[in-house]
Amino acid sequence: MDHSEVVRCLDEGTILLGVDRAGARKFFTDLGLRQISHLTGEVPYIEWLVVRSSFLLAPLCVLGSLGCAVPAFHWYAILVGPLAVLLFAYWWCTSPLGNRRSGWSALLLAGAVSSVFTSAGPYIKLWLILTTAGLFLVRLTYSAAALLLRGFVIRNPRAYDLCAKHGVVIVQETNQGTLL
Repeated sequence: MDHSEVVRCLDEGTILLGVDRAGARKFFTDLGLRQISHLTGEVPYIEWLVVRSSFLLAPLCVLGSLGCAVPAFHWYAILVGPLAVLLFAYWWCTSPLGNRRSGWSALLLAGAVSSVFTSAGPYIKLWLILTTAGLFLVRLTYSAAALLLRGFVIRNPRAYDLCAKHGVVIVQETNQGTLL
């Protein structure tokens, strides 16, 4: 299917257009703005900035939380630090999966931010906020990449051709015009 036919069928509701989360993340993090501009004729500044920033900030948040773990938990930091890193690694590995949503990580982050109003120590609060912010940013990286790349390929025929050629965009027909 060519781009104009895909857009027409999307408007009619006869196809679904999906984007591979891992491929979308790679599109925004492996390609620079000049490369994207050269390949597609358009520069998606905001999309690129959102995905690249969350991709870079997520591990920095976890590293910052490791630094806060020692004054927050003293000797227990020997246990808490590696557990936080393992949780982060698990979150990172499962985020590209299509059934993972950002809701839980956003809820965790909201709970961590609300810890500011508790009597816990400042390093515990900072550790909690940095750890959950890292988890949220990992999910945001993949969710936002897929959502933003989908919008980019719908409005840009060259981006659609590029992504379809590499298997990043998946077109699925629906059953008699109804969404599956």
